[in-house]
Amino acid sequence: MRVESDVDPLALRDARIRMGLTQHELARLIDVAGGERISRWELGSSALRPEMLHRLAQALNVDATAPSYDPTSTANSGAGHEAASL
Repeated sequence: MRVESDVDPLALRDARIRMGLTQHELARLIDVAGGERISRWELGSSALRPEMLHRLAQALNVDATAPSYDPTSTANSGAGHEAASL
């Protein structure tokens, strides 16, 4: 079952992979229990709370202030870093 979210599950997965992280590594970085939660977010079966969205944005080096999650966007890139929006 897919839930409504401002986060594109596939874009979340792409951003994690781009950073070279496994689901478990990302979970540890944002202080959540196990990669299963990351998996649910990437499948769209669980919605992100605002504080988790902020933690993800920091861990994945993306902008959490944009209206929707699009880690493939390079509109905010600068100084050689790929800064996407969340």
